[in-house]
Amino acid sequence: MDFSSAADELYGVRPAEFVAARKRLAAAARDAGDRALAKRIGGLRRPTLSAWAVNLLARSARDDLGRLLDVGEGIRSAWGSGGGLGDLEQRRARLVDALVRTAGELAADAGNPLREQAVREVEDTLQAATVDADVADEVRRGRLSQPRSHTGFVPAGFPMSPGDERERAEPEAGEAETEEKPPEEGRPEKTSRKKTAPQKTAPQRTVSEETAGEEKAP
Repeated sequence: MDFSSAADELYGVRPAEFVAARKRLAAAARDAGDRALAKRIGGLRRPTLSAWAVNLLARSARDDLGRLLDVGEGIRSAWGSGGGLGDLEQRRARLVDALVRTAGELAADAGNPLREQAVREVEDTLQAATVDADVADEVRRGRLSQPRSHTGFVPAGFPMSPGDERERAEPEAGEAETEEKPPEEGRPEKTSRKKTAPQKTAPQRTVSEETAGEEKAP
């Protein structure tokens, strides 16, 4: 027994049977004198229900799953070369829908029907497998312990569509200029002019002061 065959067997059993199967396989490796293999087997994680359902597809619907992964490879290739996607997205949508239904049927037949959350996770994992080559490999092997997901529409490894980088690097003329925001209604408009300090004026002399000044004059 090697690690690959042990993992394949382990991730093919029902989630409720996973722990017992892991103990059995680890014990068999120890009995064979391979403590390193026993440790690796003991470190394998029990799959969630949705991950297990995707693993079922890798075993019981391999051809349909392979067609979806091939479409995903076509999508990534088209994106990388800047070519059109054609009907690839429509084909992906149809295959994902069919595989989600198949996963639900396989899980129910095995005694573990999928609830709404698990169904969404199965769909997210299949979608992620079409845009991320690493996830595609995991799904193809059928040893998932957790569902996978991918954020956004751009395939992994392609941060933006062809041409976007050039367009972002060369903004249109005037794009960098900031427009002056209109003042809010009911509030005075702020200006950049400094307030002019009030001019100081000399105090005015009263009539009596002027008269007194005239009397003192020679």
